[in-house]
Amino acid sequence: MTDEIGRRGFFREGMRAFVRALAETADASREFRGHKTVDQNRRIRPPGALPESDFLASCTPESCTACIDACPCDAIVQVPDSFPDAKTPVIVPSLRACASCLDVSCTHVCDTGALRPIESPEKIAMGLAVLDESTCFAFNGTFCVTCYNICPVTPKAIRLNERGRPEVVEEPCTGCGICEERCPTEPRAIRIAPPQPPPLTDGHPPI
Repeated sequence: MTDEIGRRGFFREGMRAFVRALAETADASREFRGHKTVDQNRRIRPPGALPESDFLASCTPESCTACIDACPCDAIVQVPDSFPDAKTPVIVPSLRACASCLDVSCTHVCDTGALRPIESPEKIAMGLAVLDESTCFAFNGTFCVTCYNICPVTPKAIRLNERGRPEVVEEPCTGCGICEERCPTEPRAIRIAPPQPPPLTDGHPPI
């Protein structure tokens, strides 16, 4: 009898995990298919990613899911099949932010060089938090310091001004996306913008 209950529990938990996985996959697809919280053209790549064009040239998503498998918080998902960069790894912060794990494990399993190894989480540079004052509660009559409280870096990448309203501090921001994930507004008042390419100098890329 005990063995039977154990087997039932095992299969019940397995089914629950399967259903959760299906739900997360569906959520990821919705995020890319015009969900109002997310720009479907935005790409927040995993930590250590090369510039976008080089990343796409180096990544081999059809044969490799190493970074996805290595992520301890399941924050890295695949771009859905209907997009030109289908199956490439990406982080959708409003769905699940990067946990900035101490060993930045995803960056040490990439054999193609699409992700460069990072030795500590403070070196992560996936993007920059951008605040939209028009939708932020703190700028519209409601007290809210969620993004300030949740920011994990030291010193914080979000500070409060003299009126108790959040401001992004660019230098320490790693683009982890926890502020976007936890932001209570809809659409999110704070979002991660991908890294910008270096500016041109006299019409030519800087050396």
